[in-house]
Amino acid sequence: MRILVAEDNKINQKFIEFILKKLGYEIDMVHNGIEVLKLMETNTYDVILMDVQMPEMDGFEATSIIKSRPEHIR
Repeated sequence: MRILVAEDNKINQKFIEFILKKLGYEIDMVHNGIEVLKLMETNTYDVILMDVQMPEMDGFEATSIIKSRPEHIR
């Protein structure tokens, strides 16, 4: 399973990465919603774990944009 994680807090990033990699998942980590949308242009993910409050573009706005683009939803 390929997972995209959007989290701006470094401590949370390290914890999430430790847990998910220990469980055997392949992950990509980004810092904000803009980076989520950029990666989704070239990659496919089974799951996106999205923080709500992030700089530049928060999780609500990024999720809204993803939902408006049916080509990103499987």
